[in-house]
Amino acid sequence: MKQRFEIIPREFDHTESLEAFYSLLSLSRTYDIEYGKELSNHFTHGLIAKYRLGASKKRMEEWSHSYFKKTPTNHSLDPWVPSESKINKDNWKDFLGKKLFFADYVEYFDGEIALRGIEETVNKYATEMFPGMAGALLHSTIHLGWGIDIKSPRIVSEG
Repeated sequence: MKQRFEIIPREFDHTESLEAFYSLLSLSRTYDIEYGKELSNHFTHGLIAKYRLGASKKRMEEWSHSYFKKTPTNHSLDPWVPSESKINKDNWKDFLGKKLFFADYVEYFDGEIALRGIEETVNKYATEMFPGMAGALLHSTIHLGWGIDIKSPRIVSEG
């Protein structure tokens, strides 16, 4: 017999959870988007899912601190590598696919989104970037989708 799952809506302190969510989300750039050479950091995805499923402030904090300590694959996360500000409007295509420039792209797209907004920035750049977004089991596409879904310029830049 096939098991059925019942989704039971529950009330929770949305304001407290929302504040905790954004506070914890700000920690995402403490760690690199990948760790252990080729594993994807799913902190942002997990935190969004927990928030959207109604996790309490306490539960999100406990999970976040546990994830930062050791991921489900029993690895430690790698630290965020700061941008060297190498990406600009004239050379943004030159470094596509080179993980070493991830923080530089994030910095560049932070600026583009601040200038143009999420929708215009995605429409301007996505077509040329989508072919390279299939790596890491579509991690960047998932990240971009979550960023658009919760209207987070920060997460869209990372995607």
